[in-house]
Amino acid sequence: MTDESPFRDTQRRTETDDYTHEFDTETESASVALISSIITLENTDPTELAFLPDCIDTDALDAFISMSTKDRSCSTDRRVSFNYEGYHVRITSDGTITLNPR
Repeated sequence: MTDESPFRDTQRRTETDDYTHEFDTETESASVALISSIITLENTDPTELAFLPDCIDTDALDAFISMSTKDRSCSTDRRVSFNYEGYHVRITSDGTITLNPR
């Protein structure tokens, strides 16, 4: 893990503002990108987080988000929303993770 924050280009204006992180859907899975985003944002160890597969099927999440990048004929944007670690999480098939503090 690097010391670079995935949120370096996103300004936090208040405690309730969204955080946005972009990831490359062809080289990184959505579930790994999400965990990386939260541990960087929270400055915590991954072992301190709830086990993500207890919250959402990570294989299905990764497949669903990456499906549209693998099949260029698919013109539908895909998105998934759920709650995890005190955030409302939105992940889209263009490689955007949005974390909104609940």
